[in-house]
Order: sequence, then C-alpha cells, then structure tokens
Amino acid sequence: AEKGYFRLMNALEQLEHLLPNDAPSEKILADVWESRFLKAMNDDFNAPILIAELFDFSKEVQRLSRGELGVDSDNLDKLKTFINSFVFDVLGLRDIRSVHSANTVALDAALEVLIELRNQARNDKNWALSDAIRDRLKEKGIELKDGKEGTTYSLKP
Repeated sequence: AEKGYFRLMNALEQLEHLLPNDAPSEKILADVWESRFLKAMNDDFNAPILIAELFDFSKEVQRLSRGELGVDSDNLDKLKTFINSFVFDVLGLRDIRSVHSANTVALDAALEVLIELRNQARNDKNWALSDAIRDRLKEKGIELKDGKEGTTYSLKP
C-alpha cells in the first residue's frame, strides 16, 4: 500500500509540473478520467476498482511526462483540479508533498542545532561529547561530514 501511495503522489507531483502538449495525436481527456473515477465511486464506493483507476491514471501521467500522450491547456487544468480534489478532499489522503517539505525544514533545523553543539564540544576539546553526538546520529542513519566549509550531513538508508 505504501508503494502505491508514493507512486500516486509522484504522479500528482509530475502532473503539477506538466505543460500542455498538443503534438501527440493521442490525447488525454479530463472528462473521461473524471467519469471513470465517479463510476467507481457510484458503484457503492468500489475501493478496488477505484484504486485500479488511480493506478491507471498514474500510468497515463507517466505517458504524458514522456510525451507519448498529448493534453491541451483546458484538459490539463481540469485534470489537475479534479484529481487533486478527488484524492485529497474526497478520499482524504494526505498530501505528502507538504508533509515532506515541513518535515525536511524541521529536520534541517534540528540537525543544525546538533551540529552547533558538536562544534562547540570540539572547540572546548570535549571529544567524548563530540564523538557521542556523531556516533548517535550515525546509529540513526545520519552521517556527519566535517569539511573546510563546515559540517554537513547526509541521510543513509
């Protein structure tokens, strides 16, 4: 389920950055997709069909991104509006894009504080504390790198 969720969120992110493209002869129509979603919902909110439709839609967004499908400006605007409304308002899924952004800002701020504390410990020649901060972060998948420009970090899987 998690993989599917991320696939859908990636498709929505791609859709947000798409530009109209009338070149390909095969076009995507917003009304067709809207009716497919509504049909699944009107079938006693048939979740398996609805999820299948969402994954099919994600594949179509991939085709749009690769230029295999065309979409005019009006259809693109309709697609963006109805799919976002459908996924977030009707289905109630959380928009990971905004959650991820807020989490990234908070993580960066917290790590800056830890790096400052570690740097202060190093300046005070408190090697035990400095090493403990570095080692504990490493245990959690965060690797500190000391360089000429200061200390940076990277996340390890």
